[in-house]
Amino acid sequence: IIINIADRTLYFFRDGNLTVIPVGVGKSAAHVNGDWKTSTGRFHIRAKKTNPTWYVPESIQIEALLKGKEVVERVPPGPDNPLGKHALVTSKPGILIHETNRPSSVYRYVSHGCIRVLPEHMKRLFPLVQVGEGGEIIYEPVKVAAGDNGKVYLEVRTDVYKRVGSLREHAERVIKAKGL
Repeated sequence: IIINIADRTLYFFRDGNLTVIPVGVGKSAAHVNGDWKTSTGRFHIRAKKTNPTWYVPESIQIEALLKGKEVVERVPPGPDNPLGKHALVTSKPGILIHETNRPSSVYRYVSHGCIRVLPEHMKRLFPLVQVGEGGEIIYEPVKVAAGDNGKVYLEVRTDVYKRVGSLREHAERVIKAKGL
């Protein structure tokens, strides 16, 4: 499992096959009570949960309080649960790969750090992923590859987390590192 925050995509490799799934990731701006950018790094799947209960993190409870909304500590399984029907628990604290009950949040930077997946995509992914499966969350706004036809393909995304500085200079470094 590779999740690239910058292109909001989950790449799942298994037996020579690639499954590509759009995802929602952490908010790009810091807030009064926290920074909810999705963190990078290696992880493994610690558990798979069907109809999970969501135990609301304290930071999200504080956010609700500051917005004058009802503060809840847990949300049982059902249509109001933001984790949906399936969740993959990662070894990264507070980071789940989960179905969402807010489909419009997928392919956006709006979560509190978790990886949101459309229900129809999680239905396909969930049975494929095994407990113990490894993965990595990366942040790479520049992708470059050389095709068999000799063409060079370049994709540059916005540096929404402001981690690479000049996109032009970063793209030049990535291209050079590939020997292109």
